[in-house]
Amino acid sequence: MYGKASDVDFSYLWPNSTELEMLQYEEDHWKPKLENVIELEEAWAMKTDAETQKRIEEVEANVKNYSKVLKEYNEKLEKRKKEILLAKEENERKIKEIQDHFGYPVDPSDPKFVALMEKKRLEERKAAKAAKKKALEEKLIARLQSPATSIAEETSGS
Repeated sequence: MYGKASDVDFSYLWPNSTELEMLQYEEDHWKPKLENVIELEEAWAMKTDAETQKRIEEVEANVKNYSKVLKEYNEKLEKRKKEILLAKEENERKIKEIQDHFGYPVDPSDPKFVALMEKKRLEERKAAKAAKKKALEEKLIARLQSPATSIAEETSGS
């Protein structure tokens, strides 16, 4: 049975005016017009092109400075390697010095070794502090004597 023979009211199968307005509202908000989509796509493409161009310029600027930056980086690596090597040599020197003190090879984890190592570290720190203090005193004395000699020269010159 098809059509009128089915005794179905066809007005129920179609949206009424409020439902039609709601469908139109949803279509306007969720399905943009082709012109709007094209405009948005063009704007996005222009923005992407501008960002790409900016990134290309940054890369070109970095390429110009590459040799300088690479040289600085290699110098920094060499300096770090030298510092590590010096620290390692200093540590080995201290271990040898402590082993010479005991007269036999000592395990670095031995409590006697650790105690003597700490004692030597404190002595070195104290010696460095004393040397720094002495250098400051000499600098102060030199500065105090400097104006005194210039005043003496001025009075003798007059």
